[in-house]
Amino acid sequence: MSDLSNLIRRESSYADASRAPIRIAEVTSYNEDSHSVVLKYMPEGNSSGWVPLGSAHIGNGFGIAIGPNIGDQFVVAHIEGDHNTPVIISRIYSDKQKPPKVKAGEMLLMHGTKGSMLFDKDGGITVTHKDGGSFKFDKDGHVSVDTKGKNITVDSGAGSQSFKGKGINIKGPVTVDGSVTASETIAGAGGVTSGGRGVLTA
Repeated sequence: MSDLSNLIRRESSYADASRAPIRIAEVTSYNEDSHSVVLKYMPEGNSSGWVPLGSAHIGNGFGIAIGPNIGDQFVVAHIEGDHNTPVIISRIYSDKQKPPKVKAGEMLLMHGTKGSMLFDKDGGITVTHKDGGSFKFDKDGHVSVDTKGKNITVDSGAGSQSFKGKGINIKGPVTVDGSVTASETIAGAGGVTSGGRGVLTA
């Protein structure tokens, strides 16, 4: 009976669909397999059927997909004023879901855990982890990594790794498990010692 009552209320509220072709609605359910949602139209609270989520880019198994949260608000249009063909135009912030702060000329992608990617107006790019670590390109292309005390692991498996630069500076103890071959002089103010686990050649 409640389903029938809800259907009657929904149909009644859209008797003149052309009068309100653009609506505000809130997500009440999300299907991640079909990337679609059930909406509750505001303010009357009537429910929709499953409505596909739009995207800035789509393809067969690829594209841009952002899973909504229950309570997210959307702007919904209806094709040719027909309330049986809803189309989600965009998502909007609200008093309950406030936007992150972004300055003029910047672009910010912020996750709910506070991890983010920021493109600043000078051309710099900063990727920040929720725990505070960051990977940053400044406006001149210089790169800096700050892990806030976390480990960095690079594993190329059977592949090789190459480092090339005017100079490579390492501050702190260095442990090598294997052989070290140098085509130039290995020198240091404190001397160079081998613990015997590998071979040091020059």
